[in-house]
Amino acid sequence: DILPMLENLGLRVLEEIREGERSVGDLQEALGVSGSNMSQHLAVLRGEGIVVARREGTNVLYSVADDQFFRLLDDARSIFGNESPLV
Repeated sequence: DILPMLENLGLRVLEEIREGERSVGDLQEALGVSGSNMSQHLAVLRGEGIVVARREGTNVLYSVADDQFFRLLDDARSIFGNESPLV
């Protein structure tokens, strides 16, 4: 189930890539998590079709698969405030 993952690090990852592509290393540094933890969360997000990855040289860059996803998160915040399980 993706909901528990989105309540934690997954949502923070999405906020980090809101403005554009980020490398795994950038995400690790910004969020202060280990490589294995970050890779695990990114794999879940990719598997659910929420993020996409592309290789640029030795880096893998992640971005959101569809910007509509951010609208969904923003709508959940405006409707539920801090009560929403996604925000």
